[in-house]
Amino acid sequence: MVYDLQELFRYVIDYSVIELLETKLKKSDFITTENYHIRLKPDTAKLLIEKIKNNFKQRYEFRNKQHTLENIMFENIRELSKYITGNSKNLEFSIPEIEIKRNDNSQVRDKIMSINPEKRKELKNKQVYLVVSTEKD
Repeated sequence: MVYDLQELFRYVIDYSVIELLETKLKKSDFITTENYHIRLKPDTAKLLIEKIKNNFKQRYEFRNKQHTLENIMFENIRELSKYITGNSKNLEFSIPEIEIKRNDNSQVRDKIMSINPEKRKELKNKQVYLVVSTEKD
């Protein structure tokens, strides 16, 4: 049940990871363990945790008031608790609509998605900058 509840707010974590990736991480921001697992270095992990904290502290309208996502998640858990203990007959999770601010566009995303596996292999070890022209070819 806990995992189901956290899925309601998983996008916050995903968005935080995307924000971190957009900070132009370098190979030196990662370590490879003796089992060949790739992990974030401690300073990079702290940066990710800060991004997650900041995103959960954003305020959104919830039940006609401004609340942080932390509080909204807590209120949803409280509603579940009331339902489980029989103090409420209905259970409805409330999650505010959230607009994610992006500084890319559909052209950039389409360009990335159009890269074929062979080209990905070729680009794998190079630092790549995608340039998208707004002119038609």
